[in-house]
Parts: sequence; C-alpha cells; structure tokens
Amino acid sequence: MLKNNSNTLILLLASLISIAYAQEHKTLTKEASPTRLTKVDTLSPSENLDPSELFDKANELRHSSDEEDVNAAVHIYNQMINTSRLDNRHKSRAYMSLTKIAARSILLDESKEFAEAGLECNPEDAYLSVWYAQSSSCTHDTETKIALLKKGLKSPDQILQARASIGLGNARYTDNDHPQRADWYLHALHLLGDKENTSL
Repeated sequence: MLKNNSNTLILLLASLISIAYAQEHKTLTKEASPTRLTKVDTLSPSENLDPSELFDKANELRHSSDEEDVNAAVHIYNQMINTSRLDNRHKSRAYMSLTKIAARSILLDESKEFAEAGLECNPEDAYLSVWYAQSSSCTHDTETKIALLKKGLKSPDQILQARASIGLGNARYTDNDHPQRADWYLHALHLLGDKENTSL
C-alpha cells in the first residue's frame, strides 16, 4: 500500500511523463523538410516493391512541413492499403500513419476512421491500439479504451508497455497486481528505468 505523499509524487511524475510524450509527437511536425523524392506519383500497387523501403519512403515524406510531401506520403500509404501484395501487418502500419496525418490536421473523424480500419485489418497491432486509445479522436467508452491499452502490455517494446501503463493509470483502471492507479505509474517508471533515455 502506497502512502499518500508517495501517491502525490508518483502522480506528478506520471504527469511529467505524459507531457514529455505529447511534446515528442508535437516536435514531429517541426522537423526539417527532407529532400523531395521523385516519381512518387508513378508508383503502382502492382509493382514488386519492398514493404519496408516503401514505408520508410512514405515516413520521410510524412514528417515534412511541406504540404506536397505530406500529400505524396498519403498517396503511398493509400497504395499500400489497396495493393494485394502486402499483408495486413504492413497495411495496419499504413493506416497508423494516415491516422497520425489526419490527427495532425485536426481531422478527428478521419483519424478515427483510419485507426479503426487499421485495427480491423490487424486487431493485434499494439502500437496502433495504444496510440488510438490515448488520442483525442478516440470517442469510445473507458472500457473499450482500457481493452486497447491492454494490448500494449503484451508488446515486447518496453517503451510501448510504459505508455500503455500510463494510459491505464490515467483511466483509473485497477487489477490484482495494480490495486491503485499509482501502481501503473510505478510500473511505467520501472520499465523506463531500464532504458538509457527515459523520456517518452
């Protein structure tokens, strides 16, 4: 059982972690524009393109402050979604990126549609589940958000586990191993303590 003053400290630390997490995503929109890639519009879903290379190419464009680059990234992601050559795991990654682009443009309805389409495509996508549960585009009830966050606890990525734990604490979820919401924040701090960079 944690003492009251310990609870206050833990909640403060959790708030600081959440702020750092939000700041990280905010800085993504301020990255310098990459060198524009050529012939993006000529890509075809029927081409035998390596999924990782295609995804990396789109991600480079997505983080640009140039609207044309972002539109080119959207074009690539849509091709990834519509081609029969990629499996659902790669398609859910494309939906995840479209979700972020829509959220960045404050198109919350579109962001929600992309997120739910991605989860329908790959229900076990832990990263998309956690991101969606914590985003303002998610209008589901608390129970559904908790179910999404729990998927992150199964991920081998400790940073993602920590984000899911913070989300569960924020949702005031408790279980036998975490009888108080503060226990989730302690769990997140423990996970982050194993990393050289403990910022989210």
